[in-house]
Amino acid sequence: MNVSNTLSGSSATRTQETLGRSLSRLAFNAKLASSPTDTATIGDASTLAAQTSRVKAARTEVQDATSFVQAAAGNLDTITGVVSRLGELAKLAQDPAAKSSDLSSYQDEFKSLQDQLRSIVGGSTAEIGGASDVSPLAAFKGQALFGSDNENGLTVSSGQGAVLTVPGVNLRHGSMLGLISQNEAGTYDSSVADSDLSTTIADALTQLGSSSATMSAALKQLGVASASLDVENQNVNSAVPTVSNLADALAYTTSAKGGLFAQFEAAMRTQGNLSGQSVLKVLED
Repeated sequence: MNVSNTLSGSSATRTQETLGRSLSRLAFNAKLASSPTDTATIGDASTLAAQTSRVKAARTEVQDATSFVQAAAGNLDTITGVVSRLGELAKLAQDPAAKSSDLSSYQDEFKSLQDQLRSIVGGSTAEIGGASDVSPLAAFKGQALFGSDNENGLTVSSGQGAVLTVPGVNLRHGSMLGLISQNEAGTYDSSVADSDLSTTIADALTQLGSSSATMSAALKQLGVASASLDVENQNVNSAVPTVSNLADALAYTTSAKGGLFAQFEAAMRTQGNLSGQSVLKVLED
């Protein structure tokens, strides 16, 4: 018995069996990758990438808008508290029993609170008067929260092609302006002793209440938009692995053909019962 020939034949048989299994896997991947439906899915990879970018950008917009509205709502609460105190001072000043020293004390506090409001709201001399422009403390990323420049609100992409408009708040007009406006010399147009001050303050509180309600509604809308984008993001991300697997199958099929052909050629030299045509038939099916 020729041991060398026997071992060679046994090795060739094992090689043929191994290559046969490789052919089966390769044929499966080839059919998977060449399927019309799956090819279309692979072709959607770029679409998925674009959708992922769009969702990411929309989520950033919604998050920024939410932060903007939250900042506005917080400052509105502060402003409302200050204006409420102005109302208390106005009532105290109307007390017939109030002494001149009391009135002076009330006016000092009143002016101090006006300074606080004017600093929060800010504005140019054309908007709120005074001797110089005031940079607003209430701002988000450099944008004033209560100025005329954002009176038309914010436009936000909220997913699935929808657009959400967050209403703006302008406190540089109406009754609020009456509390913070100054003449050219820097003197406030209103004081604690004004007879109509209570009405102005009541109207300002109504203005602030309406603005707060607007911000509250906007936060709810943004919350819904954020939840919708989270769902859309999850759906897109769950589709990416499927497309990646199909693309990998196509890449594997393409690269594996060349390597397997070389192995098949060597196997056929040793054992001739595997036809080259049969190999081509399996790969091309």
